[in-house]
Amino acid sequence: MDRSFRQGMSWFILSEVMFFMAFFGALFYGQLELAMEWLGGASNNAITHAVLWPEFLPSWPLLKTPGGIETQAMPASVRGQLIHLF
Repeated sequence: MDRSFRQGMSWFILSEVMFFMAFFGALFYGQLELAMEWLGGASNNAITHAVLWPEFLPSWPLLKTPGGIETQAMPASVRGQLIHLF
């Protein structure tokens, strides 16, 4: 009985590790310009760029959403205040 509990806990821990690897891998893929180049039409993806989102400018953070809303990065003064809170 003890052996099956140990195996079950090992499988559970392994599944949690794999889940977080997948989650942070997707975050890494989206933020570090791996997906940005693809959406921007790099290499052989020009038709993808033209069909999906022709006005897209590959930059991080995203400055203009597909709905046309303009965004802006956090001002340095606010960033400095947040850093001093912690």
